[in-house]
Amino acid sequence: MRISELSSIIAFYGFAPIIIGLFFGNMILIYAGLVPIVFVILSLVFEPVQGIEVTGGEKIQKVFVEDSVKITRTIRASKGLGLLLIYEKLPEHFELVEGKNVTVLVKMFQPVEERMEYTIKCTRRGLYPLGEIDYSVRHPVGTMNPEQGKVNLGETLIVEPRCFKIRRVPERQQRSILPTPAESLIRMGVPTTNFRELREYNYGDSFRSINWKATARSIQVSGVPTVNEFEREGRQVVWIFLNSGKRMELGTSIENGFEYAIQAALSFAEFYLDRQCLVGFSIYNEDRGLQHFTYSREYLRSLYQSQGVKTLPDLLPVGPRASESGDPKLVYFNLYPDGRRKQFLKIQRILQSARIGMSDFNLAQSLQLVKGHMKSTTPLLILITNVTEESAVKLKDDLINAERFITRIRVPRKNLLLVNVSGYGLAAESVEEQDAAKVMAIKERSLLRKVAPSGAIILNWDPSSKSLVDQLISRVKSR
Repeated sequence: MRISELSSIIAFYGFAPIIIGLFFGNMILIYAGLVPIVFVILSLVFEPVQGIEVTGGEKIQKVFVEDSVKITRTIRASKGLGLLLIYEKLPEHFELVEGKNVTVLVKMFQPVEERMEYTIKCTRRGLYPLGEIDYSVRHPVGTMNPEQGKVNLGETLIVEPRCFKIRRVPERQQRSILPTPAESLIRMGVPTTNFRELREYNYGDSFRSINWKATARSIQVSGVPTVNEFEREGRQVVWIFLNSGKRMELGTSIENGFEYAIQAALSFAEFYLDRQCLVGFSIYNEDRGLQHFTYSREYLRSLYQSQGVKTLPDLLPVGPRASESGDPKLVYFNLYPDGRRKQFLKIQRILQSARIGMSDFNLAQSLQLVKGHMKSTTPLLILITNVTEESAVKLKDDLINAERFITRIRVPRKNLLLVNVSGYGLAAESVEEQDAAKVMAIKERSLLRKVAPSGAIILNWDPSSKSLVDQLISRVKSR
């Protein structure tokens, strides 16, 4: 520690009487000047607080949004005298519910130990560091400058998005609006009685599948028998598309449309995975347009071929040439259909760090990227977005394009669920703003009816008035 400004002032006022006393030969002034100087010297004998130790709890904690977490710290000081100020920095957007994240410890001649306890409310998902503690040591008489220091406990708090527990209404007299995806016809699975095509015999095919009449006609040309190929039943497929456009951020920094859209996406994923469906997941950005791409055709071709797309789609523009350092990397987030708990954890991991504008693909480009995985299936498409006048025309064209991948087979089904997450109610604070939000909600419903295809299910959700579960229950219809 360095000598403080207070010590310098005291020493100055001590030396002044001594000099005056020496000049006039006055011993009283000399003795009076020695008092503050001796006080400063004696105060420097006392060492400030040392041997500081801070211990915490678990290194990694997992909680959900809106959960409360109790934090406990144990502070020990073994040497020195003075005051010890302890402060722990809280993650941004977190709310201090109970207790204080700052404490003052008075250290005398004996070692001291004190507990600091407080409770925080996790208001936003993410990965947050904990245990970043700042402390300040104050000298007992203030003759030395305060000493600053830090202690990092290396703790991590993982706040996962909360998942609504969506359940079907069990009563037979009522009908839920949640659609069930049509069965998927894929190459692996149990053969059905639905004829698909004739093809050449491959090693391992059953002899009972040989079409002898077709073989008689083509054996001289192909040299191999011809077999009947039947459709195979697979697991039901669901694709969830989440919009990460700027418009989704409507609301506050803690409660906005994007945060609730993430909860809805995770809830739908859990709902259909629990019903043994294969769930695919994709994040797109409605703000991305043609002008955002300046990549070479060779780079885009290699990217799409890596995703199973053989030809370069026309809707992806290209720039004149690539830069000398290579093409910038396109950012996309696609999880291809899979089941079980593993797929749910993958989706949860992506949504854990999801942010506005995180994808470089709009909806049409995302559909083009995954169309190879939709060709042999009849998926249920769940689109989570926020409809505005600016995006309505483009969204309508994208939905018409999406209908090519969800053609109904066997029995008529509604294979498109359009979820509109309204953020006007979240952004409204005053009474006037709340009235304006109600007017905008009416306008949203009118836009949804114009945008959505005739066979789509529309779910207009205002998180400020109802939870997702309550909104679904309110849409339950009686038979």
